[in-house]
Amino acid sequence: MHPLAFLVPSQSAKSRPNAPISLQYITQDRDQRPKELTTTLRFFLQLLRASLHALPQCATRVADLLGLVSNGWDTAQSVAEAERRLSIESMTDARIVSDERLAIECTVLLPKVRTKFRVAFELLAAVGEGMEISSTTEARAWVVYGEKYNEDVMTKFVTDRISDVADGWSDAVREMREKLVAKGAKGMRK
Repeated sequence: MHPLAFLVPSQSAKSRPNAPISLQYITQDRDQRPKELTTTLRFFLQLLRASLHALPQCATRVADLLGLVSNGWDTAQSVAEAERRLSIESMTDARIVSDERLAIECTVLLPKVRTKFRVAFELLAAVGEGMEISSTTEARAWVVYGEKYNEDVMTKFVTDRISDVADGWSDAVREMREKLVAKGAKGMRK
């Protein structure tokens, strides 16, 4: 990135071309072995890179650019922490669905009722107004095999317990597991 690319063009120049911007992940402690970049962090890194390349640099303040990167990485860390907590509760898999969509799916086994269900948290993230990462989360729960629990009720249960972008994911899954185990077998199999 060249600092001159961020100067407002003069009256004679209509615009100035964007200079290349490189954004890389570097671990904080260089003495330790580098930490692996998770799928979730890689998703946010790619999102931030694409957003930086699309910015009209001559109309963007450097402070705004740095704020975008800082706030975006804070969001990435928050989602990564929610994923980590979720992985303590169940088997978890994250995958990048598209440039702006990340899916984090967990699988929960209920041996006492011979049932397996999944909960997917789909995160939609983009650069919104004020050069900040705006994101929303949609949750969906379904039975893979076993008891025929009402999947709409399961989805509503999880959705009602999550707040913000990534808050409450693991708590919602844990509470649902406990509720389904307490409910027991209904006698119907999927």
